[in-house]
Amino acid sequence: MPTGPRTERGRKVFYARSSEDTCRHRSQWARDLLSRLRAEALRLIFLSATIRPHSFFRDGDFLITTADCVRAAVEVKTRLGPAGLRKTLVKLNDISTLMRRRAVYPRPFLGMFCYEPVRSKSPTILNALAKANGQTANYEIRALCFGDSQFFRLWEFDPRSASRQSYDSWHAYDLPRTAPGYFIHNLVEFLFPRAVERGV
Repeated sequence: MPTGPRTERGRKVFYARSSEDTCRHRSQWARDLLSRLRAEALRLIFLSATIRPHSFFRDGDFLITTADCVRAAVEVKTRLGPAGLRKTLVKLNDISTLMRRRAVYPRPFLGMFCYEPVRSKSPTILNALAKANGQTANYEIRALCFGDSQFFRLWEFDPRSASRQSYDSWHAYDLPRTAPGYFIHNLVEFLFPRAVERGV
């Protein structure tokens, strides 16, 4: 259970170690996908299927387009030290600022996936997250995954209550051997909510 809030730049931050109250979502295809994406530095960009991309330039999978076509941006890393973590969070926040400036709606999924765990403790990561992306003027980074256990998620509404009051807080979870599955599930659920509801 959460162990109490801390506030960073107006946004509440929570730390939790229990995952028993969260549905477990993991699949072999998610692990296969992640193994194929292993790279030192990679950014995955997911484009909207309902908006025809305005292609300024295209060469194979490389595409220069407008911000309104982007539904998700995920930074993929092999490993991160404290300085690399801060740098990557700032980079994601820069993407967030660009999206917000262009009034992209619905809000995009912004996330980070790292194959190896980071040595920083969860409260330190939460503080770095709040410092880099805690401004209410920017779109929030929605999910982080480090190694097979460390998972961080933004909750728009309090997951512990039925209230629909705005909550916008990050939680940290210790999920042994299941964190990558949670990350992929959150991304797929964001992009295809109806498919997830139907169990497709």
